[in-house]
Amino acid sequence: MINHIDFNVGHHIITYRINWLGIETVLLDRQSISKKLSLRKRVHSFNLNIDGTLQTFHLESKQHLLHGNITVNLFQNGALVATKIITLYNEIKGKSSPTEQTDNSDTMFCIGVLFIVLSLSFDWSKFFLFLGLIFLFDAVSKTHAKTKASGEQHKEDVSPKH
Repeated sequence: MINHIDFNVGHHIITYRINWLGIETVLLDRQSISKKLSLRKRVHSFNLNIDGTLQTFHLESKQHLLHGNITVNLFQNGALVATKIITLYNEIKGKSSPTEQTDNSDTMFCIGVLFIVLSLSFDWSKFFLFLGLIFLFDAVSKTHAKTKASGEQHKEDVSPKH
């Protein structure tokens, strides 16, 4: 699973990719120009010749783990040019309504338990323990939201109609 977005600048295409391991790759006209491990905020810098003038670009990615998306900002000579958002786990979430997007809570719960067990068993860093807790919290809070939403829907179905 590789998520990507494209930015068109002049006659060039700048592509931002992130894979399931969290490795970000920036491509310029299909050629890799930067590759970094994705953290909460990452900046990729490069220069590009546009109309005979050398321009400085920064591609900044900000991850929102609880929301499951990444905001990608493209800066040209320090000015914001474009902003795009990548939604992670598209295959899991699917195209559902906001109340149905909680169907991935079982997967999130399993990932959380896996991170916690591996971090405790193999003496991994506390970072993985923290990630596991985030996934668990996300799964439990979405399950609670789903239960609450279905309870409200049930109340509406039961109420007498006049």
